[in-house]
Amino acid sequence: MDAKQQSVSETTLRDCLAKARQLLSETRAVISEAVEKDFEFKRKADQTWVTEIDLAVERLLRERLQKEFPGYGIIGEEFAEQNKTAEFTWIIDPIDGTSSLRHRIPLFGTILALLHEGKSVLGLIDLPMLGQLYSGGAGLGVWCNNRQPMSRAMPKPWPKLSHSAAEASTWRRASRKSSTT
Repeated sequence: MDAKQQSVSETTLRDCLAKARQLLSETRAVISEAVEKDFEFKRKADQTWVTEIDLAVERLLRERLQKEFPGYGIIGEEFAEQNKTAEFTWIIDPIDGTSSLRHRIPLFGTILALLHEGKSVLGLIDLPMLGQLYSGGAGLGVWCNNRQPMSRAMPKPWPKLSHSAAEASTWRRASRKSSTT
Protein backbone atom coordinates (compact mmCIF):
# COMPACT_ATOMS: atom_id res chain seq x y z
CA MET A 1 0.00 0.00 0.00
CA ASP A 2 1.46 3.41 -0.88
CA ALA A 3 1.55 6.48 1.37
CA LYS A 4 -1.55 8.05 -0.19
CA GLN A 5 -3.68 4.98 0.57
CA GLN A 6 -2.27 4.84 4.09
CA SER A 7 -3.51 8.39 4.64
CA VAL A 8 -7.10 7.14 4.55
CA SER A 9 -8.01 6.19 8.09
CA GLU A 10 -9.53 2.83 8.90
CA THR A 11 -12.39 4.71 10.58
CA THR A 12 -13.13 6.59 7.35
CA LEU A 13 -13.05 3.40 5.29
CA ARG A 14 -15.30 1.53 7.73
CA ASP A 15 -17.78 4.44 7.78
CA CYS A 16 -17.84 4.62 3.98
CA LEU A 17 -18.24 0.85 3.74
CA ALA A 18 -21.13 0.77 6.21
CA LYS A 19 -22.95 3.57 4.40
CA ALA A 20 -22.30 1.98 1.00
CA ARG A 21 -23.73 -1.33 2.21
CA GLN A 22 -26.84 0.50 3.41
CA LEU A 23 -27.19 2.25 0.05
CA LEU A 24 -26.96 -1.06 -1.77
CA SER A 25 -29.72 -2.49 0.41
CA GLU A 26 -31.87 0.41 -0.83
CA THR A 27 -30.98 -0.26 -4.46
CA ARG A 28 -31.64 -3.96 -3.95
CA ALA A 29 -35.20 -3.13 -2.88
CA VAL A 30 -35.70 -0.90 -5.94
CA ILE A 31 -34.37 -3.60 -8.27
CA SER A 32 -36.37 -6.41 -6.66
CA GLU A 33 -39.59 -4.44 -6.99
CA ALA A 34 -38.85 -3.33 -10.55
CA VAL A 35 -38.10 -6.79 -11.95
CA GLU A 36 -41.55 -7.93 -10.85
CA LYS A 37 -43.06 -5.53 -13.41
CA ASP A 38 -42.50 -4.85 -17.06
CA PHE A 39 -39.73 -2.33 -17.62
CA GLU A 40 -38.43 -0.30 -20.54
CA PHE A 41 -35.06 -0.87 -22.16
CA LYS A 42 -33.28 0.63 -25.14
CA ARG A 43 -29.90 0.85 -26.82
CA LYS A 44 -27.55 3.68 -25.96
CA ALA A 45 -25.43 5.51 -28.52
CA ASP A 46 -22.64 2.96 -27.99
CA GLN A 47 -25.17 0.17 -28.77
CA THR A 48 -25.13 -1.26 -25.23
CA TRP A 49 -28.41 -1.77 -23.41
CA VAL A 50 -29.84 0.45 -20.70
CA THR A 51 -33.05 -0.14 -18.76
CA GLU A 52 -35.17 2.21 -16.72
CA ILE A 53 -33.88 0.21 -13.73
CA ASP A 54 -30.27 1.18 -14.55
CA LEU A 55 -31.32 4.83 -14.60
CA ALA A 56 -33.38 4.63 -11.40
CA VAL A 57 -30.59 2.85 -9.49
CA GLU A 58 -27.92 5.31 -10.59
CA ARG A 59 -30.16 8.29 -9.75
CA LEU A 60 -30.82 6.89 -6.28
CA LEU A 61 -27.15 6.17 -5.63
CA ARG A 62 -26.08 9.62 -6.82
CA GLU A 63 -28.70 11.33 -4.67
CA ARG A 64 -27.73 9.37 -1.54
CA LEU A 65 -23.99 9.60 -2.14
CA GLN A 66 -24.18 13.38 -2.60
CA LYS A 67 -26.09 13.64 0.68
CA GLU A 68 -23.84 11.27 2.67
CA PHE A 69 -20.54 12.34 1.13
CA PRO A 70 -20.69 15.99 0.05
CA GLY A 71 -17.58 16.98 -1.82
CA TYR A 72 -16.82 13.46 -3.07
CA GLY A 73 -16.72 12.92 -6.82
CA ILE A 74 -19.05 10.58 -8.66
CA ILE A 75 -18.47 8.72 -11.91
CA GLY A 76 -21.38 6.66 -13.14
CA GLU A 77 -22.21 4.71 -16.23
CA GLU A 78 -25.39 6.55 -17.19
CA PHE A 79 -24.88 10.22 -16.21
CA ALA A 80 -22.15 12.86 -16.32
CA GLU A 81 -19.15 12.81 -14.01
CA GLN A 82 -19.33 15.11 -10.98
CA ASN A 83 -16.52 16.84 -9.07
CA LYS A 84 -13.62 15.38 -11.08
CA THR A 85 -10.95 16.86 -8.82
CA ALA A 86 -12.24 15.44 -5.53
CA GLU A 87 -9.86 13.54 -3.26
CA PHE A 88 -12.45 10.72 -3.01
CA THR A 89 -14.55 9.52 -5.95
CA TRP A 90 -17.40 7.01 -6.01
CA ILE A 91 -17.66 4.78 -9.10
CA ILE A 92 -21.13 3.46 -9.98
CA ASP A 93 -22.22 0.70 -12.32
CA PRO A 94 -25.93 0.60 -11.53
CA ILE A 95 -26.58 -2.70 -13.34
CA ASP A 96 -23.64 -4.78 -14.45
CA GLY A 97 -25.17 -7.44 -16.68
CA THR A 98 -28.03 -5.46 -18.21
CA SER A 99 -28.53 -8.16 -20.83
CA SER A 100 -29.17 -10.71 -18.06
CA LEU A 101 -31.53 -8.29 -16.36
CA ARG A 102 -33.46 -7.76 -19.62
CA HIS A 103 -33.99 -11.51 -19.85
CA ARG A 104 -34.67 -11.86 -16.12
CA ILE A 105 -31.63 -14.04 -15.60
CA PRO A 106 -30.50 -13.30 -12.01
CA LEU A 107 -26.81 -12.92 -12.89
CA PHE A 108 -26.58 -9.13 -12.72
CA GLY A 109 -25.57 -6.76 -10.01
CA THR A 110 -24.78 -3.28 -8.81
CA ILE A 111 -21.15 -2.30 -8.44
CA LEU A 112 -19.99 0.53 -6.21
CA ALA A 113 -16.36 1.45 -5.60
CA LEU A 114 -14.52 4.24 -3.82
CA LEU A 115 -11.28 5.71 -5.08
CA HIS A 116 -8.91 7.81 -3.03
CA GLU A 117 -6.72 9.95 -5.25
CA GLY A 118 -7.32 7.52 -8.11
CA LYS A 119 -6.59 4.32 -6.17
CA SER A 120 -9.30 1.85 -5.23
CA VAL A 121 -9.91 1.65 -1.47
CA LEU A 122 -13.41 0.07 -1.30
CA GLY A 123 -15.40 -2.20 -3.56
CA LEU A 124 -18.88 -3.65 -3.34
CA ILE A 125 -20.82 -5.96 -5.64
CA ASP A 126 -24.46 -6.62 -4.88
CA LEU A 127 -26.20 -9.50 -6.66
CA PRO A 128 -29.75 -8.63 -5.60
CA MET A 129 -31.61 -11.60 -7.05
CA LEU A 130 -29.11 -14.04 -5.54
CA GLY A 131 -29.09 -12.30 -2.15
CA GLN A 132 -25.31 -11.88 -2.20
CA LEU A 133 -23.36 -8.75 -1.25
CA TYR A 134 -19.59 -8.93 -1.61
CA SER A 135 -17.63 -6.07 -0.11
CA GLY A 136 -14.11 -5.23 0.89
CA GLY A 137 -11.72 -2.45 1.67
CA ALA A 138 -8.00 -1.79 1.61
CA GLY A 139 -6.64 -3.18 4.85
CA LEU A 140 -10.11 -4.19 6.07
CA GLY A 141 -10.65 -7.58 4.47
CA VAL A 142 -13.41 -9.08 2.36
CA TRP A 143 -16.97 -10.03 3.28
CA CYS A 144 -19.85 -11.95 1.81
CA ASN A 145 -23.16 -10.77 3.26
CA ASN A 146 -21.24 -8.99 6.04
CA ARG A 147 -19.53 -12.20 7.17
CA GLN A 148 -15.76 -12.13 7.21
CA PRO A 149 -13.45 -13.56 6.14
CA MET A 150 -15.09 -15.26 3.21
CA SER A 151 -11.83 -16.66 1.83
CA ARG A 152 -10.78 -18.81 4.82
CA ALA A 153 -13.14 -21.64 3.87
CA MET A 154 -11.78 -21.87 0.33
CA PRO A 155 -9.47 -24.87 -0.15
CA LYS A 156 -6.24 -24.29 -2.01
CA PRO A 157 -5.57 -24.92 -4.75
CA TRP A 158 -8.97 -24.24 -6.26
CA PRO A 159 -10.19 -26.95 -8.62
CA LYS A 160 -9.55 -26.42 -12.31
CA LEU A 161 -12.52 -26.05 -14.62
CA SER A 162 -11.52 -29.29 -16.34
CA HIS A 163 -12.15 -31.34 -13.19
CA SER A 164 -14.93 -33.87 -13.34
CA ALA A 165 -18.28 -33.41 -11.61
CA ALA A 166 -17.19 -35.96 -8.99
CA GLU A 167 -14.04 -33.98 -8.20
CA ALA A 168 -16.05 -30.76 -7.99
CA SER A 169 -18.50 -32.46 -5.63
CA THR A 170 -15.59 -33.59 -3.44
CA TRP A 171 -14.25 -30.02 -3.43
CA ARG A 172 -17.67 -28.64 -2.37
CA ARG A 173 -17.88 -31.17 0.49
CA ALA A 174 -14.34 -30.22 1.61
CA SER A 175 -15.36 -26.55 1.49
CA ARG A 176 -18.34 -27.22 3.73
CA LYS A 177 -16.25 -29.19 6.22
CA SER A 178 -13.57 -26.50 6.44
CA SER A 179 -16.18 -23.76 6.93
CA THR A 180 -17.64 -25.58 9.96
CA THR A 181 -14.28 -25.98 11.67
